[in-house]
Amino acid sequence: MSEVSEQQQAIAAAAKEIISTNPYGIMDFRGQEIIILPKVFPADCTTPFLSERMSEIARDIVKQNGSCKALEMGAGSGAAILTVAKEKGVEAHASDINPMSSLCVQANAMFWGVDCQVYNGSVFEAIPEQKFDLIFWNIPFIPHDPGGVEAVEFRAGFDPGYKFQRNFLETVPRYLSSEGRLFLGADREMCDLDELFGLIENCGFSHSIYKENPESWRGFDFTYLIIELKQK
Repeated sequence: MSEVSEQQQAIAAAAKEIISTNPYGIMDFRGQEIIILPKVFPADCTTPFLSERMSEIARDIVKQNGSCKALEMGAGSGAAILTVAKEKGVEAHASDINPMSSLCVQANAMFWGVDCQVYNGSVFEAIPEQKFDLIFWNIPFIPHDPGGVEAVEFRAGFDPGYKFQRNFLETVPRYLSSEGRLFLGADREMCDLDELFGLIENCGFSHSIYKENPESWRGFDFTYLIIELKQK
């Protein structure tokens, strides 16, 4: 891994504090109320942009195929996948390693009146083998360990050494349909992009920047990336 900069250390400390204190309750998401349970990362910052872009992709797949079976990995509150689930012709699935997150997705599906199959487990371990037309993951941005991030709720922001990312990339081909589309949400400042892109290539994928967007979070400015992966 690359040497950790002072800014990355500051961002990691801020992320650790936010996840530790974790505001929860009924919050706003793009003009709609959403439930955030304790130990679940709020649906702010990059999630609105991701939800809009993935909804566009799902609509395109439905136009082409008549339906779209979509999976969000690390779904958190469910804001992104449940936004996608509102699209006609979409069958939505979501997974998270954090039991409170999986429960939160179920609660918000009921709250929003949409259907979503929810799994709880690390990466694909709880998901029966099947094929998806769209898979996306707003990955844990921070690839180093500042200490004290062992609890499961910290997987929302931390993946030391990209261990979970490697597991995901090695397993995802079994779950992607022949024409399926695969996206990762990442960032130019917090992620180790050299390490991430190298891992993507080593796992048999090419990659391109599908969309990017300037974001601000807790006083930090960064560039959010949606990366499209294609099997070589």
